[in-house]
Amino acid sequence: MTLAAATDLAAATNEHLANLSNTLIYSAMAVYTLAFFAYITEWIFGSRSKIGRTAAALTADPAERKRRRSR
Repeated sequence: MTLAAATDLAAATNEHLANLSNTLIYSAMAVYTLAFFAYITEWIFGSRSKIGRTAAALTADPAERKRRRSR
């Protein structure tokens, strides 16, 4: 293997790894963006759903739970 062939192989490998790195970074950014929007959606609409009301009732203090049950 000549020096020129080794240099071409290294350049091709580095370019492949750079492309792979770019793909992984953009994929991670897309996943984090989707998670952000899911969190915001839950924050906005979560208290209105049955699951949100149930979770709020379970995390309330005992006096609050007793008051809610008596209604």
